[in-house]
Amino acid sequence: MEPEFSVIIPTYNRAATLFRAIESVINQTYPAKEILVMDDGSSDNTREVVEGFPQVRYFYQENAGVSTARNKGAEIATGDWLIFLDSDDELMNHTLEKFSNSIKANPTSKVFRCGLILVKNDKEYSYFLSTEIFVGQIPGSFAISKTFFQALGGYDQDLKFGENTELFFRVGWSGEVSIHLEELGLRYFQQGSGASSNLKNVTEALQLILAKHDSLLNKRVKRLYNQILGVNYLRFRQFAEARKFLLKAYLLNPMKIDTLGRCLISLIPVLARRLYTPIPEKK
Repeated sequence: MEPEFSVIIPTYNRAATLFRAIESVINQTYPAKEILVMDDGSSDNTREVVEGFPQVRYFYQENAGVSTARNKGAEIATGDWLIFLDSDDELMNHTLEKFSNSIKANPTSKVFRCGLILVKNDKEYSYFLSTEIFVGQIPGSFAISKTFFQALGGYDQDLKFGENTELFFRVGWSGEVSIHLEELGLRYFQQGSGASSNLKNVTEALQLILAKHDSLLNKRVKRLYNQILGVNYLRFRQFAEARKFLLKAYLLNPMKIDTLGRCLISLIPVLARRLYTPIPEKK
């Protein structure tokens, strides 16, 4: 049986780039069964952009976050395979064909991942899964069985950062081994305005992931997350909290002297203020 793809494009006030994301799916050498645009409460002309593409299904929701939009799209989708594409990125024109061929060659597998081209400051960098594990955690660079995605519980809607990484933690813990395509399938435009640029979201999400998966995360990930949290709290000027997370990170790997150094810095607020840029107040 030929794989049927539902391409789900969540969007929020990105009318200026949405059209190219949609066109990248329409121009596939292997056609998608459907394209679903999940509008997460946009106040720009997103609806008008989508109306220019009669083959696209449009759904609107009050702003609830990208994970909620993706999960709703997955519920509505009629294809047996899901591809989540951010509205400022593009699939390469052969992506669905490559996924389809690999799915037919590996009929028992449930997750397929490809490489990507990172576009940053008008320069392009190619990344393949053999050298960059994070590639498969970027929406648009993986296809996942709809039934498997739903069995995993979909995206964690409480997360405003790291939701793809957290999803792939659960993929790995399920015992599913992803199939890696030695193909570039996505043009990923790195933006400075996403969730990763909001340290409050990062901080809240990492704490949620640590609490949710404490018994499953390995020491390396726990140390990394605790260290990030410690540094973030240094920038928040919450030195006791910073010290708590940095000490946890250090105890997870006492060989990391840099973590111990940061922990000691947290004891000297005057020095910490000089070394760590504060988080600017939102206007």
